Amino acid sequence: MLTFTLIPRISEINSGGHVGNAVLPIWFEEARLQLLDEASQLTAADATSGWLVRHAAYEYEKELFYRGAVEIRSSVSKIGTTSITLHQEVWQNQLRAATATTTLVLVSLSGKSKLIISPASRAYLEKLIP
Repeated sequence: MLTFTLIPRISEINSGGHVGNAVLPIWFEEARLQLLDEASQLTAADATSGWLVRHAAYEYEKELFYRGAVEIRSSVSKIGTTSITLHQEVWQNQLRAATATTTLVLVSLSGKSKLIISPASRAYLEKLIP
């Protein structure tokens, strides 16, 4: 599992004093970049490859507030031939506030064709399965 910590910015707070619902998908993306960058470096694909979101689902459980650090925990729940599914959780003050399930596909950005996840990338990703 990888963890990513951030402090909510004042611009992310809505008039009710809590973090807006539309902010969390941005945070989830920011938290998974480290994981995807590492997996991409281990893939035999060239620099014109990338991960595209195929599906994303969010479950909101509690409000997040301006004060207090937020921790995002990311793990891999499934590895396919050309895709991965991530599970992410947002925590603040020892309480889970939201979860995300995101499926990403490795593609050639020039031709939009799917690429196979390399054995090295697969080995790295398997270490992130709980």
